[in-house]
Amino acid sequence: MESLKHGFVIVTSGKMTGRIGRYTGNKMSDNQKAMIYFGYEGEELKYANYEELPHTGVSNDFKRVDLLNRFYSLRRDLKIIDLRGHPTIRNHSASHRSLISEYNLIRMLINESLDLKHLEKNRTEKNIYLAYAPNDALFAYDLVSDLDDYKYTVCGDSHELPPIGNGFFENVAELCGTVLFVLSKHTDRNRLKTDYLFFKKYAKENETPLKIVLLVTEPKLLLPDFSVTTIDLYTNYGKGLNELLYLLSS
Repeated sequence: MESLKHGFVIVTSGKMTGRIGRYTGNKMSDNQKAMIYFGYEGEELKYANYEELPHTGVSNDFKRVDLLNRFYSLRRDLKIIDLRGHPTIRNHSASHRSLISEYNLIRMLINESLDLKHLEKNRTEKNIYLAYAPNDALFAYDLVSDLDDYKYTVCGDSHELPPIGNGFFENVAELCGTVLFVLSKHTDRNRLKTDYLFFKKYAKENETPLKIVLLVTEPKLLLPDFSVTTIDLYTNYGKGLNELLYLLSS
């Protein structure tokens, strides 16, 4: 059995299966028990947000789909707790706070998984850049999960990065075969147009076959004042996703 490495892990057996945390060492009195903290560095000092679990029930090997599955599970449980409808966890209890810490940790790990560094240079046609507003993160995660199923590699930008000029967008244009922009009521339209014009110009000047697609996620939205391929993902998400997949493969 491969030894457990310090860092982020997934629980693979027992009642906590699927939880994501950090392995920071072994229990002093039992080297077979791993100390797993469900939160950020230092949070364990605030309250007992950890569990002692056997090494055989914890693994460093997990994928983005595991993060997304746990993210949705936590969202459901946290809503139930907030409504005081959870059978075992009370609102504002230590267990509740532990789930909140894990939820924030997983949000961070999902966003990290969307970092440009995870793209492979020799898979340009399968690499996708997804731009979305921070408030559209849930929609973005759903789309990322669907694209993962079809073996696309998605890097993401919630438009919290510095503006064009730091080299990031040049790297995106070199590594990705497709750029997707999410359009919603939260979209920064000035940023959308600036980014679109950059990619359009880059593709023309470098003779790069870069696909640029606008994903409309809400009804009655005013479309931008520039010509771009548009896909409707709000009327019928499944139909729109199939249209997107066809475009990506063509």
